Amino acid sequence: IDLMTLDITPGSLLDVQTTLRTSGQGGIVFDYHGAEYYKFVTLSLDSRQVILGHRQGAQWVVDGTFATTVSSGTDYRLGVQLRGSLVNVQLNNATVLAKVFNDVVTDGDVGLISRLGTASGLTSFDSVRVRTD
Repeated sequence: IDLMTLDITPGSLLDVQTTLRTSGQGGIVFDYHGAEYYKFVTLSLDSRQVILGHRQGAQWVVDGTFATTVSSGTDYRLGVQLRGSLVNVQLNNATVLAKVFNDVVTDGDVGLISRLGTASGLTSFDSVRVRTD
């Protein structure tokens, strides 16, 4: 996990977009409040899914998935738009998941994550864009 700290008010929009390729699982971390409490959206080569979830203690909890074709040699555009407790997830500029959490999702740190898969855990990020209003 590689993080950046932003001071975002709860009602403001936070838009994080990245272009990545992965041979494991890679994506975006948000609402990060420590190594055992954060939310994430990843692209998984193993499960061939976009995964929206959260980490609570030692547990990785999946809150939603979207099935898609994933290749380790292809660049994908993965994004998340956050406002209040609402999360919208985009893959290649199309919204594929949405979730309303029970807490504000813009008050923690944001960043990038790479996780191990069955083959490897390599994820490369070609670009990252963070915008807010």
